[in-house]
Amino acid sequence: MREPLLVAHPPGHRFEKRRHVRLIDLSKGSFILHSSPLGSGIFDSLIAACQTSGFTPNVIYREIETLPMLLIVKRGLEIACAPASLAKQNLTGLPSLVPLKT
Repeated sequence: MREPLLVAHPPGHRFEKRRHVRLIDLSKGSFILHSSPLGSGIFDSLIAACQTSGFTPNVIYREIETLPMLLIVKRGLEIACAPASLAKQNLTGLPSLVPLKT
């Protein structure tokens, strides 16, 4: 993974008070993952990193667009990962974002 990732989670999630989330912490949840129609992307990198850590993530939905994916998370449908550069855009209405430690 080239750019650091953030874990997006809904209000009241178990990650809410964390300063960061470890990759292994994601092994017990369900994911909405970003899927790129153009070759490899966040989806492929994250799946590979999870498998290297000893688990296969439970992907319940794939989304091509990052912002709709995050809005789905904010409404309570588990977690998603997004590039860290997203936090620098000062967008309102996003779910909580916590750095992912790989």
